[in-house]
Amino acid sequence: MSVKMTLLKIDKQLNYPLVRLTNNRPLLFKVYYHTILPVRKWLYLLCGGWGRKIIVNITLKDKLDSCYQKFGDKEDIAKYKSDILSAFVLYGIDPEEYFLYNFQHKSHDERRFFLSDRERKYGCKNASSWETYDELRNKDAFYALASKFFNRDVCIVKSAEDLDKFKEFVQKQPRFFAKPIDGTFGNGAGIIDSADYSSLEEAFQPFISTPEKWMLEEIIQQDPEMGKWNPSSVNTIRVPSFLTKEGKYAILNPTLRTGRKGSVVDNAGAGGVTAMIDVATGKIATQGIDKKYNRYDCHPDSKVQFEGTQIPQWEELKKTAEAVHRSLPKHHRYVGFDFALSTKGWVLIEGNWGQLIGSQTASQKGVRYQFEELMGLPADTCYA
Repeated sequence: MSVKMTLLKIDKQLNYPLVRLTNNRPLLFKVYYHTILPVRKWLYLLCGGWGRKIIVNITLKDKLDSCYQKFGDKEDIAKYKSDILSAFVLYGIDPEEYFLYNFQHKSHDERRFFLSDRERKYGCKNASSWETYDELRNKDAFYALASKFFNRDVCIVKSAEDLDKFKEFVQKQPRFFAKPIDGTFGNGAGIIDSADYSSLEEAFQPFISTPEKWMLEEIIQQDPEMGKWNPSSVNTIRVPSFLTKEGKYAILNPTLRTGRKGSVVDNAGAGGVTAMIDVATGKIATQGIDKKYNRYDCHPDSKVQFEGTQIPQWEELKKTAEAVHRSLPKHHRYVGFDFALSTKGWVLIEGNWGQLIGSQTASQKGVRYQFEELMGLPADTCYA
């Protein structure tokens, strides 16, 4: 273990100065790529390589294996294996991101602009605090900070002691939307109808019979202009929102997120389709794209065209996002807000350290340097 840790420290100390030195110097980078990078790859392999966990319980090999299912023939993908490892070691890009960003056809000068999700988290931690992370990770903590922007009834269920609160909520909202407080990608979320149970006590039981804590919400009555994409889900806008050290506000590459026919969630992980929106105009600026890299001129179910379509009440959304962000504690430099357009106007769904994968995939353009500048980080801080 100590040998592996030493090797990792050597690799880290080797990386930062060399990346900064060679990034804008093609000849130096060519030398780096063919000499130093192979050494870095061997160091990484000696420290566990493909078997090392890159996120909780998921290894780099697990990510590569999932690519075989998502992106096609195993033999076609396997031929990029060496370059996939190079991209992971040098840019922090995992195997799925490698194919989503079409790295197999991109040069270093194109690749270095992409911000990996791993490096986004690293940049957030450098510019913020664990308190920031906890307030965004826990949906109930974020709700406590921004409840006035939700504009709907919400009930937090953590234990059996919340039964009376649950009953009061359900009497007003007999049909409601439930999601785990620590949930991601729409997992475990769904619509609950209390009429399906013989009593409110029975309806309450599923929420205290699992380790999860729950956030129960009044169902949003979606504006028809947003419902046209997919009426079974509440289709949302992801707003990557920044407050700089100087107090300036900015939005970076917002995205439309739409569900698929029959789905109640719009997450890409659940098969949803994403498209990037032009911040200035509120018009969709790209094709739609899903997590399997399928591209769509029109929504695959509703046939509504993506590129060129205007998002309704766009200026109001930007003003609302800024108002929410400025209401939060100052350590919240970056928040990925999700908003839905109800029949009463824009409502806040949640806030998180939102990914920028959707916009980079849709546009095929990286946002590394914009992200670092907005976070007040030196250029190339986010490199692995």
